[in-house]
Amino acid sequence: YDVGCVLIRNSQYLSETFRMIPEYIKDTETNIEEKVNFGERGIELSRRFRALKVWLSFKAFGVTAFR
Repeated sequence: YDVGCVLIRNSQYLSETFRMIPEYIKDTETNIEEKVNFGERGIELSRRFRALKVWLSFKAFGVTAFR
């Protein structure tokens, strides 16, 4: 389905899980604290608009359908 969703209470867990920084990515690192590095949030190192599928599911079925 090309999309999945995990609801977590502490977003720091995602950052710690995907924080590995291999040599070929080190030059793309940013040191700006305010910006979210989406490479640290998932395995794709990118930010595609797959969240629309998840948002529409919540909108159509409601939060209780996913509990």
